[in-house]
Amino acid sequence: MRPLLNGGRLGGPQQEFSAAESAALRKLESVAVGVRAFSSSRAGQRHRGTGESGGCFRARILSHLGTLMLLALPACDPEARLHGRLTASDGQPLTVGEIRIECPKLCLYAQVRGERGDFNESEISRGCPLSCQLRVVSVGHRDFVASASKYCVKRSGAICAEFEANVKLEPSQ
Repeated sequence: MRPLLNGGRLGGPQQEFSAAESAALRKLESVAVGVRAFSSSRAGQRHRGTGESGGCFRARILSHLGTLMLLALPACDPEARLHGRLTASDGQPLTVGEIRIECPKLCLYAQVRGERGDFNESEISRGCPLSCQLRVVSVGHRDFVASASKYCVKRSGAICAEFEANVKLEPSQ
């Protein structure tokens, strides 16, 4: 079990972080505390270098801090991806279909987009357990169900962050 940083306040609702993520967030938190302390001690004073009042200077510092956080936080919330191509058994692309990673609840979901049968969806998630199932459904074809681990192309331990599924569906009888 990984530690929760700051009771989950910085990372939103209670959220687990890896050791590296926790260290990066602690650094950001300490910078934020330092900026707050510095800006409150300078309230009402003019900044020597810019001539700005304390409030304007504080706003500029907080703006830069916000930019820094936006650059650092995506590393804490990795994307899970589900992509590939859906075709009929004769090789013709299917333009309608749903692709799901279920374990047993829905973990990732994609719909076929375009004439080539392609799908490509991403969502903010740590990924899905390798014990999940890949389920593909398309009108006029038999459902396809297989172990999701066969389609995992980017894994970390027992979690997969990227699935690539090129699936051929048999027509329904």
